[in-house]
Amino acid sequence: MALCIKVAPIVLGALPIIAATAGQLASRPAEKIGEVEEVGSIFRIQDQALAFERNMLLILALAMLILLASFVVFAWQMGSKHRSAALANRANIAYFIRYRFLALTIGGIALLTTGFVLFPDRLAQFVGSFGVIALFAMCVAGLTTHFALLTIRFNFPFIPVVFGGLFVVASLFGGDDHGLRSVAGATGPSEDMRTSAVEAFRDWLRQKPRLAEAERLGEYPVFIVAAQGGGIYAANNAARFLARMQDLCPAFRQHLFAISGVSGGSVGSAIFAAALHADKAPLDTVAPDAKTCPKIADFLAGVGRAEDVDAPGQVEQRVASILETDFLSPLVAGFLFTDFTQLFSPFAIPSFDRARFLEYTLENAADRMLKNQKGVGDQSNLLKADFQSHWTPSNNMPALLLNTTDAGSGKRVVISPFDIDPLHVKDKDLCILSMLDRAGTGADQSVKSHSLRIPLSAAAFTSARFPWVTPAATVSLRNDCITANPQARLVDGGYVENSGIETALDLIERLKSIKGTSDAPKFRIYLLSLVSGQFGDHGSFKFGELMEPVRALLSTRTSRTYVALDHANNIDRRPTSDVTPSVQRFPTFGRIDITGSFYNLPLGWTLSEKTEDIISLSSGRFWDCVPKDDFDQSRKKQSNADCLQVKLFHLLNGSVASAFEALRDAKLAKAAYADELEKEYRPASKIKPQPLLACYESKWLQERGYQKYQDKVSAYEHELAESIKNHAPVPAPVPPYRKSYMAYFQAEQVKALLQEWDRIDERDPRILAYILGAISYDSADFTRSSEDFSYSAVSQLPRKWRDRIEKNNAELAAANKSPVGMEALLNHPKELANFVLGYEGNPFGNQVGTDDGWLFRPRGMYQLVGREQYQEAQNQMQEIGELAGLDLLTLPDALRDAKISAKVAFAHFRLHPYRNRTLFELLKDPSKDWIAVRALQTDMEHGPTDRERVYARSQMFLGCIEEALHPTQLKTLQSKFYGSE
Repeated sequence: MALCIKVAPIVLGALPIIAATAGQLASRPAEKIGEVEEVGSIFRIQDQALAFERNMLLILALAMLILLASFVVFAWQMGSKHRSAALANRANIAYFIRYRFLALTIGGIALLTTGFVLFPDRLAQFVGSFGVIALFAMCVAGLTTHFALLTIRFNFPFIPVVFGGLFVVASLFGGDDHGLRSVAGATGPSEDMRTSAVEAFRDWLRQKPRLAEAERLGEYPVFIVAAQGGGIYAANNAARFLARMQDLCPAFRQHLFAISGVSGGSVGSAIFAAALHADKAPLDTVAPDAKTCPKIADFLAGVGRAEDVDAPGQVEQRVASILETDFLSPLVAGFLFTDFTQLFSPFAIPSFDRARFLEYTLENAADRMLKNQKGVGDQSNLLKADFQSHWTPSNNMPALLLNTTDAGSGKRVVISPFDIDPLHVKDKDLCILSMLDRAGTGADQSVKSHSLRIPLSAAAFTSARFPWVTPAATVSLRNDCITANPQARLVDGGYVENSGIETALDLIERLKSIKGTSDAPKFRIYLLSLVSGQFGDHGSFKFGELMEPVRALLSTRTSRTYVALDHANNIDRRPTSDVTPSVQRFPTFGRIDITGSFYNLPLGWTLSEKTEDIISLSSGRFWDCVPKDDFDQSRKKQSNADCLQVKLFHLLNGSVASAFEALRDAKLAKAAYADELEKEYRPASKIKPQPLLACYESKWLQERGYQKYQDKVSAYEHELAESIKNHAPVPAPVPPYRKSYMAYFQAEQVKALLQEWDRIDERDPRILAYILGAISYDSADFTRSSEDFSYSAVSQLPRKWRDRIEKNNAELAAANKSPVGMEALLNHPKELANFVLGYEGNPFGNQVGTDDGWLFRPRGMYQLVGREQYQEAQNQMQEIGELAGLDLLTLPDALRDAKISAKVAFAHFRLHPYRNRTLFELLKDPSKDWIAVRALQTDMEHGPTDRERVYARSQMFLGCIEEALHPTQLKTLQSKFYGSE
């Protein structure tokens, strides 16, 4: 027994260190060997960003083991000399046995509790979750020590009698201490009658800007989003995807009718709504001639990737500033200090409810976001406002449908600004949170509903109340659809269905009833689902019979999400009278996935910067979309959000038909030469592509990008100083720096060029460096490929095409012919290309009155334009004996294939004469440097500035080639340890 008494404190003291060691090892991100090595893959980006953490966590685990050994030795030595017992005895006599110090301890606990109530977020965030737990442990240890010594002195069981008695009294006679919070000053339900979803949708659809847009597009696209639950990562996913879509496409909010959120998805939807509300943009904000999704439009038009294409926009910045808040520490403080205290209170203290700590933290984060806006837009905090006020048919905001579960009946209870079913049928599984007045029976029955007055933040977190983390919300109401009792208890909506899809489908079914009516324009509803994962397989069966009921309940709850997904997938299989089989259209159900590839995404209420980056990379990078026939992402494990952004662009732009046509033509051309390309001889690589690509990405894209960022910061600081000096308005702050990474399609083109380099009899690295430098400059870092001429507004037309249209019209007018209006060429890519490239006397060899302008539009990484250049390229390919069957005049879209495009580029460099000498011959001439060679390259921009830029790029590539050919061991080890840090 003496040995056990001596060993027990050491074991108990060692357990936290052992747990910390295990935590360091368990939290190490997995290393995806063989999956993440390719430049252009988001998995490589994630892996590079996590490499340093992966190694540091291992080092920390080893340090913990050393600490453990040191602690055990120290504690054993202390115990062997009875020092710890003597120290504890002195502490007891000096402090814990005295009444005044008992009062001091209780006062300290009361002071901490008061501090957490008065400052529900900042105080807890300052000390952190671990600090809050440590403070609570100290308070409990100190208080129980006081009462233990009193128990010894008076031989009376103070702890069970005092605390147990208080707990029993509070449980039997206490009030409910987790009521649903009302808006400040609200005394009851709203006096206004609620409207039905159908009437609300009709009013929403008939707003003048929407009617005008429906007339332009022919069919008005309506978006309904289902945002899945999953704690803070689901909130991040929903808010980021929606915010990014809004920043890319300013008209997106005009088409976004509703968001059906569950748990974390509800919180993310509310955050997005608050960020959107800060703009206070009316329906007619987007000008009729403005670009639809400018960055996506420019990218797909083939005019090169826009600057800072992956930089977060204003709405995403607002969302990110709220999401980076630590919600966990305030929740822990509320759980341990206020709600724990309330366990022993015979009366309810609303401010002690831990759920309110989450709500206040969210509201305060939005306050800080609005403060940083510097007076831009509406400064009122939507999260503090009455839930019902967030949506009207004309305020250009999405309606939030926040799903909860009635703990008594298991029904879905939706917090919604309108009634999905105006009759509120009792025996349905879907009820609306409202006050009901039901009169009459049968066919004569009438139902009046009134909204409860609750803040948006409270509504969002009611959808995310997952006991025991957050308590069930008690709400007093009169609603016999939910319960015949005067109170209901609401918990997390994920208990019934965690995707939000079932509520969205119920809403869609109702809204479709106005299709074809005389007072509604033609519309089509698209359901977008933000989900993660698939049906799960079983894990461990430990604690078999004990855990099996819980395991089965949780697995069944999860599986209902995927049952709902199956229902949504069947939407497009149902026959509809308004769909013509011959017309290709996007499916009306779209889904994006987010998965934890390196570690499981956390279900808690705080998120690391690295996890935020992982979610951000999965929230849509349209330039990474490699579409299948239905425009879903074809790359395995890549987020479908990439292609969903492209789909939404075409829907909003009215270019769906031309998108399918261009995709079909490209796939036909690629298939025509796929077998021949596959059979080609592939020699050993002269240069490994990955090191060269990594060097190009680092030395050019990232270093240059960071320099540009520093220039912006310097300019901002100068403007800020000037505004302070002159008392002028403060300039908008520069968004946070984000590294630039090569996209998949860029990397594929460089790899195709290197493959062609392997196939020719040449090894001079200076020639390859110039080719890569020149093509990277002319193609805007391999982002300019094929111009599609699909523009929906005059403002979208590049200046060169507008000038050409004006010049052609002047010539037509001089010849007494009718000019062609620019508006007539919008959304008619073939007619536009023929007009600006196939006019009388054009220098491209295109025949007037034919489709030559469209067929031989700019294509390829070394862009060809016009019949003459396509013919010359085909002749060059035949001359060098490459792809004998290649017919660029019949299948010009073959140039969309990176391998064919690279062959054509090399053929041009090897055979096209510049003053009777090819570029290869000029590059071998020691008397001519790269600047002189570029000056002779007259078919491309070759002015003094262009020569200097090509020279700089060529120098960079030469250094990267040397680095790839002769890597140093030290740099390899550094890269492996530090990753991208």
